[in-house]
Amino acid sequence: MNSIDSALSDPDAWRGFRSYLETAFEMQAENCAFTDILTMSAPEAPGRLRPDFVHQDVALLLLATAGVINAARESAPEAWRRVAAISIEALQSQREQLPPAPSTQQLYRTFALERVQSRKTESHSNSH
Repeated sequence: MNSIDSALSDPDAWRGFRSYLETAFEMQAENCAFTDILTMSAPEAPGRLRPDFVHQDVALLLLATAGVINAARESAPEAWRRVAAISIEALQSQREQLPPAPSTQQLYRTFALERVQSRKTESHSNSH
């Protein structure tokens, strides 16, 4: 049984939902196709999710996490785990401990690498 099947069949609805999101975030970090992730059916977690949560929020969380995955891949490759945990935490009322934050040095390196990549993209676009 794969982790998606486990999430969908978990008798604890919240744990299954959280496992589903964690698996989706891991798939992103492993470069799986975004559309493959979106076609997975999210389990329900009645009573544990914010009342204003809608399934479109999963896509927004994946987009946000993808930005961190792409920006910090070289400098802080595990930073997405914290963003994912913060996102999951924000969806429910019971609090769980977050994974460690990236160091200040890792974040500075991330921003520096992003700036270099943006300049390369700009100069490549301008040369055509």
